[in-house]
Amino acid sequence: VRRGIVTDWDALEAVWRRCYEALGVPAATTPLLLTEPPLNPRAQREELVRRGFEVFGAPAVYVALQPVLAAFASDRTTALVLDLGASVSHVVPIYEGFCLPHAIQRLSVGGSQLTEYLARLLTEKGHYFATAEELETVARVKEALCYVAADPELEWLRFGGKPFARES
Repeated sequence: VRRGIVTDWDALEAVWRRCYEALGVPAATTPLLLTEPPLNPRAQREELVRRGFEVFGAPAVYVALQPVLAAFASDRTTALVLDLGASVSHVVPIYEGFCLPHAIQRLSVGGSQLTEYLARLLTEKGHYFATAEELETVARVKEALCYVAADPELEWLRFGGKPFARES
C-alpha cells in the first residue's frame, strides 16, 4: 500500500487470509468490514469489494471511511477528524455520520516524512543515520519523544525561545 492505494493485491489477499486464520473464522460465513482512506479512487473500492465477495466468498462486505469510524469510536457523529498516516494526512469533516467529500483536505505529508525530517535535524547536529536500521531508530525516537504542543508559544518559551512577536 502506497499513499493509501493498494499496489500489490496478491499481498493484500495474503494478509486477509492470515487474518482469517488467526481469528479462526471461515471467510464464507463472516461479513467483512473494510476501511479506506478519504478520497480513495472508486476503482480501488470496487476491487476491494470484488475480492471480498469473489475470492473470499464473504456473505457481506461494507467499506467505511477511516475518519468516520474514528468519529464513531469517540462517540461522535459530527466531528472534524485529522487523519495522520505514514505518508498522507487528511482533514475530514464529518456531519451526522457522513463525510463531506467536497471539504476534505489532503496533504502528502505523514509520519515517514517527519521521521526523515528528524533524521536530517539530527544529522545537522552530527548524528548520522544511513541504514534502514538506523532510520528505524530515528522512527522509535520520534514515536517516544515527539508530540504536538497544545500551546506552541508556551513550549517555545519553555525551551529557551524568545516570545512570539504579536501583530497589532
